[in-house]
Amino acid sequence: MIQKPITTALNTSTYVAITLGATQRCSSFGCWTEDGTAFYISDTAAGTVNVKTLPDQAINVDTKTGKGEVLFYAKASTGTPNLATLISI
Repeated sequence: MIQKPITTALNTSTYVAITLGATQRCSSFGCWTEDGTAFYISDTAAGTVNVKTLPDQAINVDTKTGKGEVLFYAKASTGTPNLATLISI
């Protein structure tokens, strides 16, 4: 079942936690910026290990994440784009 996308404002200075709602679960997700800006994703808030997308690129990940948990952390490469994260259960 596909749920409503999580939309999160990003910036270039800090990684933002992309977190599931209290009633959401996740078996996979896709994320992209609404304006096509490149962005970074990481499994830690410090961003010590990260992946940078290319402009107009989406990332799809298979995962098992429980209700209310952090899916990943993200920050913009430039500007302040909105990140859309579409989850599937």
